[in-house]
Amino acid sequence: MLKDRVTVLRKTEVVGDFGAASGGYSTETLGEIWASVTWTKGARAMHEGMMDAYDKVMVRCYCHDFLTRDCLLRFSGKTYVIDSFHEDKHEFTVQMTATEIIDNA
Repeated sequence: MLKDRVTVLRKTEVVGDFGAASGGYSTETLGEIWASVTWTKGARAMHEGMMDAYDKVMVRCYCHDFLTRDCLLRFSGKTYVIDSFHEDKHEFTVQMTATEIIDNA
C-alpha cells in the first residue's frame, strides 16, 4: 500500500569563492511520489546491535524516470541518502534502503 508522500531531490553543487568543492551543495526538487516507507527494526536490527536502527528506512514505490540511485529522499521532515536501489522493470517497482542525513540545504 503506497500511503506515504516522498519528495525526490537531486544534489546540485554550489560554486564557492574557491571553486565548486568549496561551495557545498543545494537540492533541487525533481518531484513527489507515493511510496511505502518502513523503518528498519526488529530481530535483525537488535541482533546486529544497531543503535541507529530508526534512522534507516526501506522505501518501496513504482518506477519513475527521474528516480535514480543518486537522488535524495525527503520524508516526514527528514532527508535520506539512498544506500541500495533495486529496480524491477518487469514488475514496475523500486525498492530502496536509505539512511537519514543532516539536511544542510
